[in-house]
Amino acid sequence: HETETQGLKKQVESLSKDLKSAKEAEQTNKNSMNTKIGDQDNLLKESKKKNDELEKKRIEAEQTNTNLKKAHETETQGLKKQVESLSKDLKSAKEAEQTNKNLMNTKIGDQDNLLKESKKKNDELEKKRIEAEQTNTNLKKAHET
Repeated sequence: HETETQGLKKQVESLSKDLKSAKEAEQTNKNSMNTKIGDQDNLLKESKKKNDELEKKRIEAEQTNTNLKKAHETETQGLKKQVESLSKDLKSAKEAEQTNKNLMNTKIGDQDNLLKESKKKNDELEKKRIEAEQTNTNLKKAHET
């Protein structure tokens, strides 16, 4: 009977050691799992923080893009108005230049006509002067005789 008791005691001791080892292994696994869970929680928190920062940057980038588009549209409209204004000014300047050119040509034509008339009158007056001198000379000769 004692041998049987001794055998049972050994079995109990062996089972106790196995149980103790199993509990230690379980505790080690539990600690390891808790550490891993903690690490994963930290990674999740960091990931969420980075995600929030990226989302904030995305929203800022969209706002900047929207502002740039508005500024570009405003600048484009301003440039279009400036081009329209300059085109109108150029058209007006060309029309004024043509009007001035026409007036100048008319004045030049009028002055040419006046010059021709003046030359004609000058020639006539020169002819009359020569005739008057000739008449004068003839009269002097006739009077001397």
